[in-house]
Parts: sequence; structure tokens; C-alpha cells
Amino acid sequence: MTSKKISGNELRDRILTRVRAEQSEPNEEARIEALAVQGNRDLLAIIATKRPASINDLSALAGRLQPNVSRSLAALVRAGLVIVAHEGRASVPQLSEVGLRKVRDLGISERPTATEESPAAQQPELLSLTLPMEPISRVASDAVEGDIAVTLLKRGGWTPITATTHADLNEVCVRLLANWWRLLCRRDDPFRLFPIGTTTRVESWEAALSVRSTGDRIEIIARPIVEDATLAAEELAVFVPQKLFASTVSDQLIRPVARWLRTGGRFDRPVQWMLNRMEDSMQYSDERRFCETAGALGKSPYDLDDTVAEKVRKLITSIPDDAARLDFASAIIPENLDQTLRSIDEEVETKARTNKLHRLTELRQRCAALPLRPTKPYRIGVVLAQSVRQIIGLDDASAVGGTEGLLSVLGGEPDFSSADQLGWDQLRGFLARGDQTPVVILHSEGSRSTARAAGDYLAFGNREAPIADIYTDRQAVGRAFAAELLAPARGVIRMVDEGGLMTSSVAAHYGVANDVIHWQYNNNVQRHALA
Repeated sequence: MTSKKISGNELRDRILTRVRAEQSEPNEEARIEALAVQGNRDLLAIIATKRPASINDLSALAGRLQPNVSRSLAALVRAGLVIVAHEGRASVPQLSEVGLRKVRDLGISERPTATEESPAAQQPELLSLTLPMEPISRVASDAVEGDIAVTLLKRGGWTPITATTHADLNEVCVRLLANWWRLLCRRDDPFRLFPIGTTTRVESWEAALSVRSTGDRIEIIARPIVEDATLAAEELAVFVPQKLFASTVSDQLIRPVARWLRTGGRFDRPVQWMLNRMEDSMQYSDERRFCETAGALGKSPYDLDDTVAEKVRKLITSIPDDAARLDFASAIIPENLDQTLRSIDEEVETKARTNKLHRLTELRQRCAALPLRPTKPYRIGVVLAQSVRQIIGLDDASAVGGTEGLLSVLGGEPDFSSADQLGWDQLRGFLARGDQTPVVILHSEGSRSTARAAGDYLAFGNREAPIADIYTDRQAVGRAFAAELLAPARGVIRMVDEGGLMTSSVAAHYGVANDVIHWQYNNNVQRHALA
């Protein structure tokens, strides 16, 4: 018996042809058919009224096994009644516009749509405190014994959980103010606040409360202080806008403590003058920029010697954009600042001709019309990458062609080269501009780093910007852009699920590392399978 072999290209063509043939616009007949099943109607009602945060949550609320729920959900998606949004690692079922209308027709009262910052927006109150009885006479010390309550969420959940601690509130406030700019601006570098306790329906446990800046957002995290690994699932966290975090901590914690001390006759205490100093710095843009930059380097701006202060000012001049500069400062060891800037300057001068990406400016102009409304950072990167692939005429099954192909797409020079000998801490590369054309300086060669630099420029257009191995909102844009440009999620999923190819084969086809394929598959499989 002879067997017929087909090439990888033929296999992909067959897959794409079949999938496209199966795709059709949902019609009223499909919706009637989907809603004729009681289980489908039940799921629609749960999505409308309970707003599950994931398909797992939907399964739990429905009391059904996930495979059964997934089949019913797929029918609702095909009928155009439900969409599945990608929220971090979770696939979140949501009503479509048609689904909203059908919910009203069925007499189900839907829940309002959440905002992008939905976890923070849904909380009744982020932070509250209980002070001792208001002093009526002079107090003997600066100690202010009281309670702090912080409202958090179990990861992937929507039900607020309150964690509390009893502490010397004055000591807490002084430590916060001493590290104010570091905890707000040193990105992807957790800062531990204080121990905190919480009680769930199952048990009570102690946790460590930390904050981590990702850029315009602050993540507040409570991690259990236990050896039992099963409790890791109980980690509580919430993202809040940086401005909301700063104002809440200032208005709901620091100011009340400073006021309590003044009422007790204790004036000019550290918490009071440190608060005044911080507020004065925030009033003047130049001084605030200096404080933020020092904080991103892990330094207090108020006790720098002249040498370090001059380094901070030099960094502000070298990278004028605030967001790019703070990512850069957060990615390096402060003591290496001079050496790193000097190395980058030398590399930019050496490679100003060879490492230009001539087509980036044109691509940015063509992408400028995209409706990139405020959304999650990774979505900006994905949308930009999909637009670029469309501009250059690549479908989801086609590979860019490794570093050589990517350079061709971006208008790179044939003698483009990296700077392997440089040690740049957590910097993977740097985007600069010799004249008006972007120049990319890489610590190590590879299409992923080049694509990340391109994504950063398309999204932000800054003259200087770092490509760094830290997890911030800005770096998320570049990472998502690179992954989607080099290995589109839809193409990856079709090759694995419908083509039966191993992830290593898919990685070889797209010319990327295997971890990119795993990332694209694991983070998108449910969304694309149900879409």
C-alpha cells in the first residue's frame, strides 16, 4: 500500500480552506437553534447576571463540567450571542450586542459592563483605617496604634476580600514616605509593605502585603506566609491606577495620621514634614521628574550626593520621555548607569548606519489611524502586529522569515548586527534615532528583540526607548507585538489543533523559539477556538 504525503504548506492550505468555509455570519435561524436548548439559555442568563471571570467560573456557577459548558458556549458564540474576551490568562465570556438584545427579550436583567480597570472599579473601598480615640490632650509619643484594612480580590475572581493589620500607623506612614518615589516608579520590583491577615470562608491566614509598579498601574499583592503550596491559589491581588493608589494612600492613611498627631500636640514630626516635602515635589514638573527618575533607580531623591544627583539629571536629558526613562532606570543596576549610557552612546554612533530600520516611520504613519483607545497594553501590541501583517500581505499561516525576513519587512540593512559583548543588566536592546530614522541597538541578536523594538516605536514613537526584561505595561506592548507579528495566535492554534503539528514544528515553521509558540497557544486557545 502506498501512502500519500503532503507538505506542510499543503496541510496549512487545507486547514485554512476548511476553516474559512466553515465561517459564516450568524443569522437568526442559528440564534433560534442555539436558544432552543435550555442549557444554552441557562448559560446566557449566568453570563448576563453573574458576569463570570473565566470559563472555569462559568462552569462552577452553572454546576456543569467544563467540556459540557465549552460545547454550549461554542454554540452561543457561533450564534453571535456571546464573545470570549482575553483577559490576561483568562478567557472571559461576555454578551455581544445581539446577546444583550436577546437577554432583554428573554426577560433576563443583564449586569452592567465593567470598565478596563474593572477589579479596582468594582471595589467599594481600596483602603480604610481605624485610628485610636481622638486625642484630647498632649500625647506622649509618635506611636499611633490602629488598624488598616485593604480590599483585594482573589486572582481571577470578582468578590472583594478584606485583609487587615494592626500596627503603629505612624511607623507605616514614615516608611511609605521614605520610599514613596521608589515604590511608585521602580517598575517590576516589588516593595514589601507590612504583614496582613485575612479570613476567607475556608480559613484564616497571614500574608505579606506588597506593591509592584507596572507603569501607570500599581499591583497590590497579598501572598500567604505559609509552607503549604495549596494556599498559593489564595493569593490576593488587585491592579489600580497609579494616581488612584497615590491619592488613596495619601488621603486615607498618611494625612489622617499626620492630623492625629497634630491634634495630640505633636508638631513638626517626621510624617508631617515628609508629607509636606512630597507634596511640594509634586507641584513642580521638573522637581517631580527628578524625584520619579531617582525613585526608578531605587534612590530617595532627597538624600542624594551631588554626583548621583548629576547622574539623575543626565538620564533625564538622555531619555526625555518619562515612561521610557522610568522603564530604562528600572531595568538597570543604579551603579551601572554611567557605563550603560556610555555603552549605548558608543553603539548608536557605531551602528547609526547599519542598524537603521527605514520602513518603521512609514508603518507608524499607516498604523496611526488605528483606533487604539485606552485598553490593556498587550491588546495594543496585538492590534498593531495584526495591522502590520495585513500591510505587508502576510496571512496567519505565513512566516515572516526569521531575522532576515523581519529586517526586510522593516527596511533594515543587510549588515545589521548586535552588540553581544555589552552587559546591560536587564536591557535587551535600545531604540534610538540617528537622524529621523529609528536605529535599533541589540544586546543579543534575534528577531524577537528586533520586533519588540519595532512594536515600541509603532506604539509610542519615542526617540529613545529601552527594550527590557522587566514586566511593565510598556514592555507588554512590545512583547505582544513581537509574538503576534512573528507567530500569529490564530495560525499557531490552527496548526496545533487542526493540523496536528507539534509545537516544535510550528516554532520551526515560524522561525521562533518554542516558548513563543507555547505562550501564543496557551494564552489564546480558548478565545480562538470559541470565536
